[in-house]
Amino acid sequence: MASSPLAWLLRLAALSHLSVLLAAWRRDSTDSSVLTRRRNGSKKPW
Repeated sequence: MASSPLAWLLRLAALSHLSVLLAAWRRDSTDSSVLTRRRNGSKKPW
């Protein structure tokens, strides 16, 4: 059973969309945690 090119295109689009959302979520959560630690007086950047 061969998949149609449209099915592969939809899978690729969904995968790329999820990866972009995950990257944005991780970046936002990392930025907020770093800002919170700096506000609390921690000298470590991580």
